Amino acid sequence: MNIHILEDDLFQRQKLVKTVEKIILEDNLTDISIYQTSKAYEILEKVQADSECNLYILDIQIKNNHRLGLELAQKIRKYDETGVIIFITTHSEFAPKTYEYKVSAFDFIDKEWSTIEILKHISEAIHYIYNRSTKITDSTEMFIFNNQHSHFQVPFNEILYFETTDISHKLKLICKNRVISFYDSMKSIEDLDERFVHCHRSYIINLINVIQIDRQRNLVYFSKDVYCLITRRKIKMVLAKMEQLDKNKNVILVNSLNSVHQ
Repeated sequence: MNIHILEDDLFQRQKLVKTVEKIILEDNLTDISIYQTSKAYEILEKVQADSECNLYILDIQIKNNHRLGLELAQKIRKYDETGVIIFITTHSEFAPKTYEYKVSAFDFIDKEWSTIEILKHISEAIHYIYNRSTKITDSTEMFIFNNQHSHFQVPFNEILYFETTDISHKLKLICKNRVISFYDSMKSIEDLDERFVHCHRSYIINLINVIQIDRQRNLVYFSKDVYCLITRRKIKMVLAKMEQLDKNKNVILVNSLNSVHQ
């Protein structure tokens, strides 16, 4: 679980960090990382690389921008649909505005509230997402990636495929609900798990999420609208690997000439 704090006032930021640390210590919570910054872009960079269990505590006003926190929350939602967002500000009149931005905020905290009241609200959010992250970890196999450039984890069954980009060694991980950019080689990714198959020079697929292979178009489908290329000579190999994993029962192989399912 990750807690991201955006606050440009150093004193207020340290106060929030201490509040979070107090909750973690007193409630004996584990595996929680805290990130603090006064720069919105640093939060956005982190959200593209971290796990799906994120809590964001965002000051609405940063420097002279009265809505930067709200605008950041909108960008966060493009990458993290399930993260918990809390807005914090000295301007309570901004509370109704949070709904206009349609970011599904979990809570709104006024900095002028008492220390006890603020702690209570932050504690509720931490425990909400902490319990959710524990359930995910217990019930779902996690894919954990860690190298000198990036660290992230996602449920393995959320991974669709990896693809190359125009930047050397920069890859994209395409998941069901998010896209993660990171640096590594395709060979290294393929070696991480037997369910990852290099089906095309630009793509590595997760076999467990393949639902259809179209021989006519040389495409691998993960849903009706999500697909990637597959090299024709590798189709038999992919099917053989899926059979080994006992996953081929959910695959439809579309014949190139007569559309007969094989």
